[in-house]
Amino acid sequence: MSIVTCKKCAARYEGNSKVCPVCGAARPGKRNVLVLGVVAVMAFVLFSVLTAKDPVPAPQRTADEIAESAKAKAADQQKQKAEAEAQKAVKAQAEKERDTIWVAKQSVIKMLNDPDSAKFGAVAYRNPGIVCGYVNAKNGFGGYVGEKEFISLGTPNTTWMQGQSKDFESTWNKHCAKK
Repeated sequence: MSIVTCKKCAARYEGNSKVCPVCGAARPGKRNVLVLGVVAVMAFVLFSVLTAKDPVPAPQRTADEIAESAKAKAADQQKQKAEAEAQKAVKAQAEKERDTIWVAKQSVIKMLNDPDSAKFGAVAYRNPGIVCGYVNAKNGFGGYVGEKEFISLGTPNTTWMQGQSKDFESTWNKHCAKK
């Protein structure tokens, strides 16, 4: 058994006794620790309540402010939708131009003596659906002839190369020449 010292008279006695045999003082036990714990919890709660700040209330918005905010949000959504549609239109136009240029090049290639030798220079899309450009290809003797101008509307029947038509130069100047 353990030896305990009395807190009141400092006498030493066996730990299994609940009171001091000399002075009769009650031995501090679990009850005192429990009371100390309850007091500590109460002190913490009291401290928390006293030091807590009141939350700042959110400012109340008027009906006009709410309506104005809703209008601004709707206008912003409308603007975003218009921008998305504009971007979609630009993308669609770019795809149309790319496809039209590809078809025009295929039409030019079909017109050449040596289709595999085609080397395209500058090629541009002009509204409405006209493709203008330059192509260099081999002639019947196997030599490159130099860049020749072409105008295409997208089919071999509507594709002309420099020197194939008497009015090619005027058509080129009207639709293809830089202004």
